[in-house]
Amino acid sequence: MQKMISAFLLIVYLILVTSPFNAGECSICDYYVLVGEPTAISCPIITFPVLHSDYNLTWYKNGSVTPVTTEKHARIHQRDGLLWFIPATLEDSGLYECDVRRLNHSNKKPINLTVFKNDNGLCFNGQMKFEQKVMSTNTGKIICPDLEYFRDEDNNEPEVRWYKECKPGFLEDKRLLLAEGENAILIRNVTVQDKGNYTCRIVYTYMGKQYNVSRTVSLEVKESPLQTRPEFIYPQNNTIEVDLGSPVVMECNISSGIPGLIPFWKVNDEDVDSFDSTYKEQFYEEGMPHGLAVSGTKFNISEVKVKDYAHKFFCHVVYDYQQITAYIKLERPAVISTADEKIRQSRRVIIVLVPEPSCYSILEDVSEKQLAMYNALIREGIKVILIELEKIQDYANMPESIKYIKQKHGAIRWKGDFSEKSYSASSRFWKKVRYHMPSRKNRSSSGLHLLPKDFNSPQITSEK
Repeated sequence: MQKMISAFLLIVYLILVTSPFNAGECSICDYYVLVGEPTAISCPIITFPVLHSDYNLTWYKNGSVTPVTTEKHARIHQRDGLLWFIPATLEDSGLYECDVRRLNHSNKKPINLTVFKNDNGLCFNGQMKFEQKVMSTNTGKIICPDLEYFRDEDNNEPEVRWYKECKPGFLEDKRLLLAEGENAILIRNVTVQDKGNYTCRIVYTYMGKQYNVSRTVSLEVKESPLQTRPEFIYPQNNTIEVDLGSPVVMECNISSGIPGLIPFWKVNDEDVDSFDSTYKEQFYEEGMPHGLAVSGTKFNISEVKVKDYAHKFFCHVVYDYQQITAYIKLERPAVISTADEKIRQSRRVIIVLVPEPSCYSILEDVSEKQLAMYNALIREGIKVILIELEKIQDYANMPESIKYIKQKHGAIRWKGDFSEKSYSASSRFWKKVRYHMPSRKNRSSSGLHLLPKDFNSPQITSEK
């Protein structure tokens, strides 16, 4: 009995597929029937494409050379190419064989019939159920399978009666209705409460006698994926600083509960590969828990060009007849940001002032961001050392932050020339500079750093 149950488990899904179209693929095809009910078995071979109408099919009990009778009154007989059991008994379990002859060729196929009983107190056998699945929130359908051979003597479809967990009356639920012209039930707005065992039963009349034919479907309800509005993971209207000529990967990804929803890139109202033929999009999609999916697209810019700074790169996704977008804007990195970072890493900042009118005009044009940086230096406690190469008579045209530093800390003036004596560390000028410098750490060099050349006057050096 345990071996039989194991075999049943292996074919529980294949019960549904007893049509000849799939049965031809099995070495020994399995069929099942409830004791006391009729069944009709088709020969898998007759679906082979080499066969046409000019063949002869004969059924045999396995090991017998005598064909199964064609006498229609016999309980077991062959009719219209089918092997009939009306009805089946437990003793009918075993191997049978169909032999198809065409011209001088013969092809045989064994089938195994299992006649089973229902479980005690139930209208079905728990191992002999068809499996069907429906999605929650959708309209589902439960189909009563394998009834195509059980039309009445006038070739009419039989009336199907339905039971859930062997009890009638569940069709009173207004969400359920019989599918017209089909041996099926439609379930609107499927919920998890709809899962269970559904038994369908017809009455088959043959030679004036009536027989029950039943099937039991185990219905599984799967949760439908969340149909969530797509959301951009990246970008979210970002700006990326990238140097001219540098490579950059432009990537866009979204999350949603809608499989197959793939974003795409556009720039200047045209596809990105039309904007530049070297930009080739790569699409991808990954499944996530709870029915969510992450999908995206990306392309590589191997060398950022001037034209790439001129436009925003828009990522598009079409949802509910609308386009949702997010963009990336490429910008050149500001030089001041480099200077700012260097200064913030320093313990002293040296500003060298040159008494030339041209320098004053440059100072007047210093950006607000630079002035804000000087002010930040003062607030953050970084000590600033002003050095005048010559005496500066008037600070009126200097930035306010320079005036403040001059007023609070004064300035050191270079009075020497370019002789060897002026460079001496023992000179008064260098002693003053050393006085304002932090104590020397035990290292091989003082680590004096200059800011980039394009950081305009006043000239700044920093001591870390």
